[in-house]
Amino acid sequence: MKVVPALALVSALLVSGGVLAKNVAGIYPLQPVLFELSKTAGEGAVPLYFGKQPTPDIAERLKVETVTLSGTHRDHQQEVCEKIAVRLLTDLRQRARELGADAVVNIRSTYNGGGLSSETDFECRLGNVKVAIELSGELVKFKKN
Repeated sequence: MKVVPALALVSALLVSGGVLAKNVAGIYPLQPVLFELSKTAGEGAVPLYFGKQPTPDIAERLKVETVTLSGTHRDHQQEVCEKIAVRLLTDLRQRARELGADAVVNIRSTYNGGGLSSETDFECRLGNVKVAIELSGELVKFKKN
């Protein structure tokens, strides 16, 4: 009977992690994402401040907004992550406009309760075939001179 070799193969895959879901953090630079955003932002676009980038004085903190999106990939994980990040940052800008905010500050990666606060990078969670990003930012109004 050939059941024993099949069971041995399944056991080997389970032990080696061959069929377990992957969930690792990919850290990618923001520069290509910001370049893509600049192509469509237009004049008067809501400014985005990442991590602890300095901002003008804040008069009012309106809301912390969190946006999440996932997608599938084959081999080009970074490219998919960048496209998702562009979409999420566009969504944050739109939400800021809707609420009358002057900017989105302290933008950080917050996937699954984690956190990466960076002025130069963002986190993209990588699975076997899916990627996911969650970004949070604070919608604010600046003090007027």
